[in-house]
Amino acid sequence: MKKLIIFILSSLLLFTSCTNKWNVKNGSSQGNRTTGETKIEVKNTTNIQDKLTGIRGVNLIYNKDLNLNFEGFNKVFLSIDGFRISKSPYRTDFRVMKTVDHSISLLEDKNMDYYINITSGPGISKKDGLYSIFQNKTEALYFTKMVEEIISRYRNKPHFMGIALDIGEGSIPAERYYDTMGYIISKVQSKYSDINIVLNLHPMTFEEDLNDIYLPDFNNVTLNLPITFSAISYPGYAKGVEKSYDIDKNVLLDKLTSYMKLADKHKSKLMVSINSPWVDKTEILLQDMFELVKMLKFDFNISYGNSEDAFDFRTNEEVLKVIKRHSL
Repeated sequence: MKKLIIFILSSLLLFTSCTNKWNVKNGSSQGNRTTGETKIEVKNTTNIQDKLTGIRGVNLIYNKDLNLNFEGFNKVFLSIDGFRISKSPYRTDFRVMKTVDHSISLLEDKNMDYYINITSGPGISKKDGLYSIFQNKTEALYFTKMVEEIISRYRNKPHFMGIALDIGEGSIPAERYYDTMGYIISKVQSKYSDINIVLNLHPMTFEEDLNDIYLPDFNNVTLNLPITFSAISYPGYAKGVEKSYDIDKNVLLDKLTSYMKLADKHKSKLMVSINSPWVDKTEILLQDMFELVKMLKFDFNISYGNSEDAFDFRTNEEVLKVIKRHSL
């Protein structure tokens, strides 16, 4: 079935007149703006499901207001600081622990399923320009122990679904990133084999050639492709983690199709997360993403629902309309 979808998508891309090249401009804050909208029409294809059957997530920050209307979402990715500080002696941060406990109690009261998205901990501090966890297996071990502590604390909660690991940065070589993450995951799985784990792919993955990236095999892990924009004019151009490039529906379709091939090769579950400032016209971006992930049958996560800045979609009425239109 996946091969059939890939064939259909390849044919669509071949005959569209608006296909854009992935014009990557290193170190540039501006890309060539694309004129006109994509002519690919996916909303009427028979491959589109009426409803997503997997994750429709929203990323929330643990120490901010969680009073969110969850209409349209079936999972929360609760982004937390680690329970242990980043540097030796890696003492427990009881303030963080207490705040996370409170946030999880609120989600439990709302009967909302959630993943705990771990964003810091032992070794998440810079050394020679890189997080030291990627240079020191001892710190990777301390980080692993912290992850196990978090799992132990919440695994029996009714709505706890698993953990997500989000500790990457663009300057980390992919091989080193995946070597460290593989070490952490294998240790955690040896103790908690039944825990769902979502792993963020290397932060630069979307900006690189998905047909030619280093990615080892992981067992029973959902691979999450983070699509991060620091600035965007859609359709037109976007500034990503380290590069600027042209962006429209054709580019998204091309990249996500390559992602499907990659994940199929590694026999992994798939999720896509989008993190964007929700500026004017980004409701078009979100509409396109909803259509594409439905067609490709990916899980989908939106960041952030409570960041209280331009990345908080609650401030954009048009984006809220799109979310409501695609409610589960």
